[in-house]
Amino acid sequence: MAVGAVLFMVALGGFFVVAGPAAASCAGTPSVLASTARNEPVFVGVVVSTTNRDRWATFAVEEVWSGDVSDTQVVIAGPQPRGGGQFEENSEQRTYQLSYRYLVFARTESAMFQLKPGEVADDDCTLTTEWTDDLAAQRPATARVVARTEPIQIQASAMTDPDKGGSNTGLLIAVVAIVVILGLGLWLVLRRGSISHRADVDVPLPDDPGEPTDETNLDPDSTP
Repeated sequence: MAVGAVLFMVALGGFFVVAGPAAASCAGTPSVLASTARNEPVFVGVVVSTTNRDRWATFAVEEVWSGDVSDTQVVIAGPQPRGGGQFEENSEQRTYQLSYRYLVFARTESAMFQLKPGEVADDDCTLTTEWTDDLAAQRPATARVVARTEPIQIQASAMTDPDKGGSNTGLLIAVVAIVVILGLGLWLVLRRGSISHRADVDVPLPDDPGEPTDETNLDPDSTP
């Protein structure tokens, strides 16, 4: 009984050791009021394109709740690709779905992601969430609606994220190459067999000199 209790406590302690840092990594997430009060980028927008496996998104902004936000805003929520179809993973990265509307709570700087001018950062620790009508109750009185003369255009899914599933592209190329090689080999085998068969038909067999022919037996001048 005592041994079982000790093992349980060890397992429980191990759980808190593993789970503790993950839970603490999002400590200090600001509220809606705090974010707008500090003039951080908060906006409502629709995802019109993604890249870097859906971790980088371009938004068509519809409402600006606070901060410096462009009408078309790029949001970085994951590490930069390493190249060669390899992608770094981060426990605090966030992904977006194409054509979905979000309330985004972004940041102007990030210790995890490198930002370029005009970009803002986001991660899984912010209050960013898919938009629902219930969120309208939190809209500040100072919110600005972005006027648009044309409907928001969503890029085709085949064009929006060339990095997504990049490893599958290499696999597809390898499969196509194998199919082509096998097809070429089969064609060569069939072609060789066809040539061999044609040679067997075209070349006559030599006559056996030891057997008389019908023409000799039917010759009227031959002697019995």
